[in-house]
Amino acid sequence: MVFDARQALSVDALAVLAGTLVAGSWLLLVPPWSIWPRVPVGDSLRWSEQSQPISTRLLPTIFALRC
Repeated sequence: MVFDARQALSVDALAVLAGTLVAGSWLLLVPPWSIWPRVPVGDSLRWSEQSQPISTRLLPTIFALRC
């Protein structure tokens, strides 16, 4: 599976995709993991009170710790 977050990250979509993976399957994250702290999080529009999505530096770290 390929998860393309070059425009914005949808945490809900990533969670759904991760839930469909079975043992031995591959998940390709786009862009590279090192860039993820700068990727705007589309879901941030619900809680950030900003007009544009914002990036959240800690989200990739939290995600990596839970996987």
